Amino acid sequence: MTSTPCAANVSDQDCTIISEEVDASQKKEKPAAKKPKLLTSAVWEHFDRIKSETKEGTQKIQAICKYCHASFSGASRDGTTHLKNHADKCRMRIIKMPVSQMLLGKQVTSEDSQPKLGVHKFDQAIERELYAKMVAKHDLSFSMAEYEYFRHWISYIMPSYKHRSRNTVKSDLLGVYKAEKERIYKEIEDLNCRVSLTTDGWKPKHQSRSYFCVTCHYIDDAWFLHKRIIAFRVVPYPHHGVNLSEWLKERILDWNIDNKLSSVVVDNASNNLGMLSGIKTWLNGKKALVHNGDMFHMRCVPHILNLIVKSGLELLDHLIDKIQKTAKYIGSSAQRDEKFTIALSQTKLNTRRRIPSDVDTRWNSTYEMLVASLELRPAIERLKELDSEYKCMPSEIEWENGEKVCKCLKIFYDITKKHSGVKYPTANLYFIDVIQIRRSIKEWAESSDDWISLMASKMQLKFDKYWDECNKLLTVAVILDPRYKMAIVSYAYKGVYDFRADFYIDEIREFLLQIFNEYSDKFGKSSGLVESSDSGSGGIARNSVGGEWLGGFQDFVASSNLVEHARKSELDEYLKEGLFPMEKENEFDILHWWKLNGPKFPILARMARDILAIPTSSVASESSFSKCRRIITDTRSSLHYESIETLMCVKDWLPDLKKGIF
Repeated sequence: MTSTPCAANVSDQDCTIISEEVDASQKKEKPAAKKPKLLTSAVWEHFDRIKSETKEGTQKIQAICKYCHASFSGASRDGTTHLKNHADKCRMRIIKMPVSQMLLGKQVTSEDSQPKLGVHKFDQAIERELYAKMVAKHDLSFSMAEYEYFRHWISYIMPSYKHRSRNTVKSDLLGVYKAEKERIYKEIEDLNCRVSLTTDGWKPKHQSRSYFCVTCHYIDDAWFLHKRIIAFRVVPYPHHGVNLSEWLKERILDWNIDNKLSSVVVDNASNNLGMLSGIKTWLNGKKALVHNGDMFHMRCVPHILNLIVKSGLELLDHLIDKIQKTAKYIGSSAQRDEKFTIALSQTKLNTRRRIPSDVDTRWNSTYEMLVASLELRPAIERLKELDSEYKCMPSEIEWENGEKVCKCLKIFYDITKKHSGVKYPTANLYFIDVIQIRRSIKEWAESSDDWISLMASKMQLKFDKYWDECNKLLTVAVILDPRYKMAIVSYAYKGVYDFRADFYIDEIREFLLQIFNEYSDKFGKSSGLVESSDSGSGGIARNSVGGEWLGGFQDFVASSNLVEHARKSELDEYLKEGLFPMEKENEFDILHWWKLNGPKFPILARMARDILAIPTSSVASESSFSKCRRIITDTRSSLHYESIETLMCVKDWLPDLKKGIF
């Protein structure tokens, strides 16, 4: 039996001692175990960190998603960016998130146009209000809330979304209408100036009733120009002056602007004359109008230009008739249109343009038709050779006369386009445009071309008829432009009226002075031009040297020409100042100028604020009918008229969010 080395050399006790010493030395040499590193990143709230060994014996650290159980690297050297990216996109996490967290970073309220950072709780009431505004602003259907796929889509985005019916949407929209009307009403009520109205009527082809729109125009305290639709309603037949007058009177009282009206702009329809006659009589009875209503009735500039130009276009009836027939002939079949395309190609006119159809009530559409036909004349003449059925080709003389007239009418076209925008120009620009037209007509009348001279004589008759009715107020408007003042009136009238110019210049100066004095009587005390307080220097006559003898001095001054001179001084100072440097028309902001100079000329500033807000056309009301065509469609022709007014007004009152204003 062999013995172990331990047994051979030492005793059992010594072996035990040696063994313990060896173990102790080994323990001393082994390093102490490190404490596990704490996980400080917030991303670990969504992951479990698990350590495991691979087949090769190395250690592997994994991050397991708590929601979808996807596995990622959890090693420190790999960072946590990839874990954060997954946590943000994990569908299982989004489904399990509460709504308030799901909308994190996109906090939106009905008063804000831009999302704000922050956590907020989803508010169903605010959502309903925003939805109703969206329906009105973008001409959406009430029943969109009931669309099958809309509900499917919104349920995927927000499973907790509470669906609603079209009647609920209609009710929500009415609530928005009432809230917005209250806001606009308060805005107009607080105005320290007068407002102007435009009104016009329209009958949809899908309905038998007619709608009338009333738009309010004003300049606010910050000198910004505003346009608000205040009525869009059905007016029962008959539409004669008396009925329209009563209807408009109700709208004026509804908005409490009977004491704030300066003018109403309408077209030249005969029933409008009767309507405004009744309103003017009513307001004059209350002494609510400036200068007994001489500024009240304003004619629509584009309509006047339409009448003037149409009188001249009568000479081109034969040419216009042939061009209209040509346009209809080309568009009547695909075969004829193809032949015209070939004619364009053969005449080297590389265009797909066609002759546009004109509208009887819009002369500018006739002008556009004539211009297009002149540009396409080579192709039209070629069509005559290609198509034997084409029988309405204009003659050489008709083409020449058409070209002459179009050159003359270019000025009318540019001015009509300028005054037909929804964002209308201020009234000071109208005078210069009208004088330009008047001078052009006078020049054409003296032309050696009998055709042009005859056209000008017809235009002159129409021009004189309407110019005499509206020139005074619009002349005052240009005087309130610091670039022109009275100098432009003298310059223009001497070129138009010849030896009679001084008479008309004095007439305008007197009219301006009368308007100024009327404003002075009403606002002079508040403007500081005429002091009437019994305190300070104003009360010295009754309380200092002289006793009762000076007691009537204040009344004497108030009733004498001294006050008149004081009141005129502001107007005189404005007119005697040098003209503001001329700039490009689109670079000068007259409202900004008056905002800066209002404290210097307080009474004139009030006049400017009232007069410059008067639109030169009724296009603002007419344009609403174009918008209404997108609401009253073939499939929505039975929409109730009250719903139509609600949609039209809310659509107009809600501003564009791109401007950052809500």
